[in-house]
Amino acid sequence: MPYDERRSFGDDRFNYCRVADLTVIIGLVPKGADGSDSGAGEVFDELDSGTADALPVALGGGWHGYTDMCNTGVVLSCDNKPASVVVSIASDESHESPGGARVMGELAAATAVKAADRWSCEARRGGRIPPVPAPEGEFSSYARATGTCQGIPLRGHEETIHWLKETKSTGTAPLERCVLGESKARDEPLYWLEAGFGPYAQRLRSETDEPDRLNADAGIARDGAWASATCPGAVRAIFRIGATEYAYPQKGFLLTSLRGFAERSARQHGCTDLKLPG
Repeated sequence: MPYDERRSFGDDRFNYCRVADLTVIIGLVPKGADGSDSGAGEVFDELDSGTADALPVALGGGWHGYTDMCNTGVVLSCDNKPASVVVSIASDESHESPGGARVMGELAAATAVKAADRWSCEARRGGRIPPVPAPEGEFSSYARATGTCQGIPLRGHEETIHWLKETKSTGTAPLERCVLGESKARDEPLYWLEAGFGPYAQRLRSETDEPDRLNADAGIARDGAWASATCPGAVRAIFRIGATEYAYPQKGFLLTSLRGFAERSARQHGCTDLKLPG
């Protein structure tokens, strides 16, 4: 049954609200925070926590925000202090329509503005959020990447990668994803790529060796790799590639795909000092 709950922690800089089937996270995140910080870590664990079938799309309207029809997030970077306000709304079920996702975007944006005023965070604000595009329902040919998958060199991998799934890239979404898949055997996704900015990158970082956290600017593992870049606001973005259980990842493919994805995304978001593994 739905229940309502509210709690604050970290000197009231982080708030958790549960209203009906919505989980709302509101935080003032210092730019030096990472996933190992007690207060910020709890907020980071809730970002993008809902299970979504759609990929993130930018909210538009001048907001640094996104929605995937289940999770919605807005980030306001403070001009007068080294911090940012983040608001994340997760629904137990996907929004019934792009119109519902737009309503969640408007709620997240309005909440972020109120939180910024409360914490004396001077930040650029957007305007009216335009209609949210419908989720991408069809897979595209690897040769026709025009959005978040653009830049990945897939020619020569026709025997492995048969399709891609992407969304329009705008340079304003704090979370971007691209999926690469095959259709010969099981029609399954093989690789996912993700770019995270601001708190959506900070949640992945840690100065310790915590599981699922990154403690270096770039690296490679058996089934994945990551890179980073310095973006406006001084928080380093994180770019990742991971292989699913259906893939047989090769180091060369992981590195070249990550490079193409990260270079396009970093350039579009105005990021510099891109550090790549290898």
